[in-house]
Amino acid sequence: VCVCTCMCVHMRMWLCGGAPFYRVGKLTLKSAKMYKFSFQDCSLVQYKKGEVTPTNRFNIRGAEISPDIDVEKEKYAIRMSLRDYDDEIEAKVTIDDAETFCKWMAAFQMASRGKAAGSTGHNEEVRACRMYLEMQRVDKRETASLVGHYVPHRILKKKSISKIAAQVLKFHGTLDRQSILDSKLAYIRVWEGLQDFGLSYFIIRFAGFRTKDELLGVAYNRLIRLDPATHAHLTTWRYSTMRTWDINWEIKEMRVDHEDGNFSFTCSSADLKVLHEFIGGYIFMSMRKDVHEPTNAESFFKLTGGWEA
Repeated sequence: VCVCTCMCVHMRMWLCGGAPFYRVGKLTLKSAKMYKFSFQDCSLVQYKKGEVTPTNRFNIRGAEISPDIDVEKEKYAIRMSLRDYDDEIEAKVTIDDAETFCKWMAAFQMASRGKAAGSTGHNEEVRACRMYLEMQRVDKRETASLVGHYVPHRILKKKSISKIAAQVLKFHGTLDRQSILDSKLAYIRVWEGLQDFGLSYFIIRFAGFRTKDELLGVAYNRLIRLDPATHAHLTTWRYSTMRTWDINWEIKEMRVDHEDGNFSFTCSSADLKVLHEFIGGYIFMSMRKDVHEPTNAESFFKLTGGWEA
């Protein structure tokens, strides 16, 4: 049976003659010892001062790396949590200046992702760290305004703005070394992973509730009734279990006969033709067994152009 121990270490680093030095010691009142550290691939190698033989080696791959800074007080530190064989190591690296912090923060982040510290992409990581520090120097109101361009207001209420800003800048740093095409593909992959990916929204009113606006989401395989305030999914009607659907073009009302019941509604945010085309087009696409087969134009126009019949 392996017994895991937890070792908390505090390290202080600065540059001396081009070589990084750390003052390492347990979090006690005892004085810390002096060590020299260097990166080799994804490992942090420890030496005693004045010696060339390593005394310890820490594999940073997979470690949790996070900044711990106070720009106003000019305090810069890097926290890391890693497993070294059977030991859980919690360490804090304290750095004297902002530029050194950016270089070493970039090295730690790259090593944690399995990339050799100082390899291709290190300069981009350093720039991202500098942007992060600049964001910390900006007034809190300005920071909230900048982050608000990327994150919904309801999320800003729940989480720390500084943490969100760090994540945004970190992600921007990874995009700096991608081509425009790769960045667009990455955006599409993230978009496709969202819960409400592919939903088109319409404001409707159900028959019998003419004074109450409802939110209807139209997806490729279902209709969804959502809460207008929170966008929570309330009811789902799948096309596969829809018996019939038709539109009364005189009063512009859509009727759906579904296994879970019948309902009718009108649309106030768009012409009902638009909603008709969405639903008819999605149903037509679901009927196609082979995307390479010739398109049945008659069936397509019958499903999407019902008002012309």
